[in-house]
Amino acid sequence: MAGTFYGIGVGPGDPELLTMKAIKAIEKADVLIAPKTEKKDGSVALSIAKPYLKDDIEIVYQVFPMVVNFETTDAWQKNKEEILALLQAGKNVVFLTLGDPMFYSTYIYVYRLLAKEKDINIETIPGVPAFCAIGSKLGYPLVEGNDIISVIPATADKETIDKALAVSNNVVMMKVYKNYPEVVDALAENDMVDNAVLVSRCGLPDEEIINDGTIYKKNDGKYDFVMNLETFEITLGNSVVAKFLEPGTHTFVHGKTLDIPEGCFGLSFELGTPEMDNPTADRWTDVDRFIYGIRNYVMIFEK
Repeated sequence: MAGTFYGIGVGPGDPELLTMKAIKAIEKADVLIAPKTEKKDGSVALSIAKPYLKDDIEIVYQVFPMVVNFETTDAWQKNKEEILALLQAGKNVVFLTLGDPMFYSTYIYVYRLLAKEKDINIETIPGVPAFCAIGSKLGYPLVEGNDIISVIPATADKETIDKALAVSNNVVMMKVYKNYPEVVDALAENDMVDNAVLVSRCGLPDEEIINDGTIYKKNDGKYDFVMNLETFEITLGNSVVAKFLEPGTHTFVHGKTLDIPEGCFGLSFELGTPEMDNPTADRWTDVDRFIYGIRNYVMIFEK
């Protein structure tokens, strides 16, 4: 008897966001397909599902190159044949994907390839899309009342993006990479930039949030790095370790003063003395400042 092929959305990053149905399917799976990129080892989706894997599960990594007519390439056909052989051997096979399987997912194309085959049992289990998790995390309602929301790939042409923005109350911009400045400009033109938030790797240990001109970055699951894009202040733990200095007289922690001339600005960096071995965010306190002392380094630039 042939096995069942499960397409499972593992959500954006937090393992606790997997549905009970997804967890049950993962727990009884014989083989797990973990899509990976050609440039990076490992699989983010696999790391999210790891708490629910049984010890003897077989893990198969597959690369799905996104090239022209990719579904007919040797790599895709080889992956399909490998999955079919596992199913025909009576094994239950799980294909993991970030977010939801039917939302900008490689699984969509794998599903279409397998659906053409005879006598293949396929079950798709939904997952939490990243933008839904972000809305809940930050207290941002996605839609209410008669609002219109649009999901827009930032890789689309400008005319398409502008048309979607013009008729939407709220938008979700996906696939924001090197085109970040163009995305910000498009939001600004439609009076949406002030309430915008950018989140990278939601729910993962290195999650990053850019909101109201401030960057929040996690380290080992805790926000210990904050940078304000308007004041250029950088914070580690509870301490400001770098800041922008306007013209005028400035007094530092150790009592020394420095004048920044008119027409110039300064960047001040506070660093511990050599005796402070490998300072960490939770040690970087006022007590440490008193015991170890602080050195200030200031760079002055002409405007």
